[in-house]
Amino acid sequence: MKDILYKGFHYGLILLMLVSIQACDSFIVITPTLPLPEYTHTPSDTPTPTQTIEWFPPTATPTLLPASKTPTPTMAIGPGERNVVLIDNFDREKAWETYRSDIGSAALGKEELTLAIAAPKGYLTSFRYGPFPANYFLEIIANPSLCRGEDSYGLLLRGIDKFNYYRLGITCNGQVKFEWVKDGKGIPLIEPVSGKTLIIGPPGKNKIAVWAVNKEFRIYINDVYQFSVYGLVQLEGSFGVFARSAGENAVTINYSNLTVYEGLQMPPTPTSIPTPIPSSMPTIRTP
Repeated sequence: MKDILYKGFHYGLILLMLVSIQACDSFIVITPTLPLPEYTHTPSDTPTPTQTIEWFPPTATPTLLPASKTPTPTMAIGPGERNVVLIDNFDREKAWETYRSDIGSAALGKEELTLAIAAPKGYLTSFRYGPFPANYFLEIIANPSLCRGEDSYGLLLRGIDKFNYYRLGITCNGQVKFEWVKDGKGIPLIEPVSGKTLIIGPPGKNKIAVWAVNKEFRIYINDVYQFSVYGLVQLEGSFGVFARSAGENAVTINYSNLTVYEGLQMPPTPTSIPTPIPSSMPTIRTP
């Protein structure tokens, strides 16, 4: 009986140990499942977008500049300090050459000198009596009251006599020219050019200005520079005016308001193109 109890106890103890081992194994094996951590998405840096190629990029619209104005012509300022040498209102009978002929007449009227041509292709001149300065800046008003086409009028400068002088001519169709009249024959020094600001035809009054200093003339019409003439050989002489008919028609030109100033010194010439001038001195002869 004692052995039986001993064996029973022994088997019970073994059974208890097996249960304990299984329990331990179950504890070890059956491990409670831990909840998985929630996945948090960490945003990466924003990727740089790929640059799109512009095959036809837009062209910038240019900013338009203000339209440039037409260049202002050189004005006839004349000498800086213009001292008046002579004022002639054409009111003195003995101051100008007057006459009447088959060609026409040169006559003084009311503060003006009138050259009237009646004959076809007539040519009239009138010189002022008395001394005239060698260097000067002068202005005179010319009014072609009856004039057309190739008819012309203008100034006679540094006249030695009726056959030798310089002639500034303006045609009634708008051309300006400069000649050296030598022994009665005109030698062109400036080919005819279109007059800037020239008022063409009657009743277009034009203010003609000449700046003469030594061997150079500068020509202005209505206060606008036209051209220069260089290398002049006649350095002094009298002053006059003229009128010419180019055809069968009559011509009438009125001159007024002559003012002469000292010439003084010229500033640099407006153009560097020299004028071809004949080198020989003119032959002086008495008309």
